[in-house]
Amino acid sequence: EIVWSKRDITVDERKSLLIRLAKGNFQAVVDAQLAIEMAEDDASGDLEAVSAAKAVKDARIATINAATTHEEVDLL
Repeated sequence: EIVWSKRDITVDERKSLLIRLAKGNFQAVVDAQLAIEMAEDDASGDLEAVSAAKAVKDARIATINAATTHEEVDLL
């Protein structure tokens, strides 16, 4: 029989995970635009896409930071 230990996950731990995901999504947009910029075909990355992704990330993080309970985090 395998018995796993349990521990409670705090609201801050859950919020930290969501913030990391938001930052990762933003970084994916930045990386994609950088790859376009660095390509040898003289294409230009879309700075507006990066700016829009940053605005989404910032708004998402503000919403996450406003959550104070597990129930509020569940709604995110």
